[in-house]
Amino acid sequence: MRVPYSVAVVGMGGVFPSAPDVATYWQNILECKDSRVEVTAERWVDDPSWFVDRKSADRVSNLKVCLAESVPEPRATLDEPMDQLSRMCLAAAEMALDDATSELKDRSRVATVLASIALPTPESSQLSEEIFQGQLAASLNPPAENKPPTVSPLFRRVTGRPAQVVAQGLDLGGFTLTLDAACASSLYAVKLACDALTEGRADAVLAGGANRADTLYTQEGFTALGACSTTGRCSPFDADGDGLVVGEGAGFLLLKRVEDAVRDGDRVYAVIRGIGLSNDIGGSLLAPQSEGQLRSLEDAYRQSGWNPGEVGLVECHGTGTPKGDQTEFRSLTSFWPADKGKTTVLGSVKSQIGHLLTGAAAAGLIKVIMAIHHRTLPPMINFSEPAKGIDLESSAFEILSQPRPWNNGSAPLRAGVSAFGFGGINGHVLVEEPGDLSKEATPPRDPEREVVVTAVAAQFGNHHDLDKLMLDTLVDGCAATERPAGRWNGEEYLPPGIAELRGAFLEALDVEAGQMRIPPKDMGDVLLQQTLLLAVAAKATAKSHLGDKERCRRSGALIGLSLDLETTTYHLRWALHRMLRRLGVDPESLTAEQQEMLRSTLSRPLDSTRTLGALGSIVASRAAREFSLGGPSYAISCGEVSGIRALEIAHRAIANSEMESCLVGAVDLFGDPRSVWAEDQIHPFTRDRRSRPFSADGNGPTLAEGAVVLVLKSREAAEQDGDEILAVLEGSHSAGGRGALRRALDSLHKEMKSDIGLVDVTSRAEPEEDARFLLEWEARFAKGSRPTAIGTATSSVGVTGSCSGLLAVARCVTALSQKILPALDYCPQPLKTGSA
Repeated sequence: MRVPYSVAVVGMGGVFPSAPDVATYWQNILECKDSRVEVTAERWVDDPSWFVDRKSADRVSNLKVCLAESVPEPRATLDEPMDQLSRMCLAAAEMALDDATSELKDRSRVATVLASIALPTPESSQLSEEIFQGQLAASLNPPAENKPPTVSPLFRRVTGRPAQVVAQGLDLGGFTLTLDAACASSLYAVKLACDALTEGRADAVLAGGANRADTLYTQEGFTALGACSTTGRCSPFDADGDGLVVGEGAGFLLLKRVEDAVRDGDRVYAVIRGIGLSNDIGGSLLAPQSEGQLRSLEDAYRQSGWNPGEVGLVECHGTGTPKGDQTEFRSLTSFWPADKGKTTVLGSVKSQIGHLLTGAAAAGLIKVIMAIHHRTLPPMINFSEPAKGIDLESSAFEILSQPRPWNNGSAPLRAGVSAFGFGGINGHVLVEEPGDLSKEATPPRDPEREVVVTAVAAQFGNHHDLDKLMLDTLVDGCAATERPAGRWNGEEYLPPGIAELRGAFLEALDVEAGQMRIPPKDMGDVLLQQTLLLAVAAKATAKSHLGDKERCRRSGALIGLSLDLETTTYHLRWALHRMLRRLGVDPESLTAEQQEMLRSTLSRPLDSTRTLGALGSIVASRAAREFSLGGPSYAISCGEVSGIRALEIAHRAIANSEMESCLVGAVDLFGDPRSVWAEDQIHPFTRDRRSRPFSADGNGPTLAEGAVVLVLKSREAAEQDGDEILAVLEGSHSAGGRGALRRALDSLHKEMKSDIGLVDVTSRAEPEEDARFLLEWEARFAKGSRPTAIGTATSSVGVTGSCSGLLAVARCVTALSQKILPALDYCPQPLKTGSA
């Protein structure tokens, strides 16, 4: 049974529309400030009026947005270039640390958890422009001279890098994690932070959410989905509400265990007591369902032990979309007691600052914490008459037009924050004022359940089965081949130096008609990232089913991934004029028909199917829908360790009885030419037929693209289902920042129960890096009774991007179940080691 959290909010920082800090943000809320502005050409790639005047393709419904223009320059600096998202996150996180009244004693024990959306940023879109401008140059008559890319290759790493920038810039050495749970993301980040503190894996956590996606992309996408307000005004629960307004910003909370905050003399703004997460089981990916929302509410209140009528303020998801607002209000009214008068004020700060997507719930949480701290119930703008289906009069709720003092006698002030995202991802968080915390202690933990792996499936390149992949690579040596013809459009015009690279490129997807809940007509418009993961997950669940309806309700899907750069292709249509000017061509010299023809050669327009088919979090949501999973289902984006981070989270959730089973997967279309060019600039790929990891003549890796999925269950569930148990998960150890490898291995060594027979390593076939790993490993494990075998997928499969860590786990599981040690079969000059 989950007991109430005892987690203190001891610092806050944020950058929001019209607000460079939290104090200004709170003042703007009290003053009912409307932060909408009309977007200018400086923020979009072309004249905004062109987009609003379009009749169909590329049209936006309006030009109103909420922009975070006043971002303070962070004091912390890095030697590497930062995109605007990373800079904004670093500034907000730095403010949260500055806001705390005590110094952090040991920054190596401070973790970073960031919610950030897997969508194109202006910088990643520019990378796409510069990679494909050669194709445009060749399309002109006469052809124009192409120019090499000038954009930083680091801007390819949209999702995982901002949290790393925060950790590096602030010298934090705890684990670093980025997630995308759509609009509920920030609450999921807070949940993971609270768990880490409660379990003692960190002493403080910077948790928050941010959005600095290209506002042209989000405006186009929400217009295509019919979710963007046609009037350019967000009016939650109001009769005039017709959609959302896009916003941007970042918000961070510095969290500690209450007993530590008291010991350190911290100012405590509020205490987190309960968090409920769920995923809708039925319905469409765009239409919210009360059933799923109610499960998140029930879980949060069950953990806290509160009655809903004790909560004086609820920050709603409240986007201003009529159906979404009606569903949310229906969920609240069915859960709240209606016979005790007006007990609870509703609000939505989206009416003032727009929808910050993955940063939205962070903004809402900071708002209610400031309301508790200042004992003031905040107003909501753009509300005059309830919308159809919003019966305020007979409910327990009211909406304020002006701030009001918040008094609750001797009872503590309590508030809730709801977030309900695309894909049916739900979250609800409960916080209260501190009160007397002098005797509070972190609650004891229940005994953990044993977690096992019951199925593994994978596809990399043309290898559709993990067992066959391992056997084939033992015989044939390497899965890398020449790139299939037509894999890259306009490949002859791409930047030089990458065309000759070999890899395990994906050629075909093994899917039967009707196998997925995606209409056949839409399959071509959904990114392969989504359909590939579903296909591999179907193979895994065919080996080990997830259980009955009730167990599936308490099971989830956690998927490691990065931004699929194919999402930036749509930007090429919008950037045509800029690309032409870069090539020395005046757009006015071309007729409107010629320009439309060029746009068509660059990309198809962004429509509703393609918008949904390009969202990173929808990869997990589709898996949840496909297999009727009602537990937390979302994406993890941490570069090469994305999949293994997903595994860690799932392991702990099952061990702590928060989940019954989980689909854990990772997917990466690493062979996209933009990814290939960018990664080749940072860590060059080999030009040889195959790579040589752990060899003194290491030459860099080949690349591979594909997906891997594991089914995790509690041992009890696996035995009940009659599953073959392939492996038992004993634990995991993570670290970040400087010396991360050393500290992770130290933690592993302290808890090691027996000798380790096999370690599977994600190697880039760089001798210096490989030697560093071997030295660190040998320093801790060389005294075992037997040597450790070194394995890696690098020589046989290649580096697999976000799949790398989880593929290593899958290889170990397969080796254990088959009782075969995989060979390190291509190592001409082994690096000298002692026993490893």
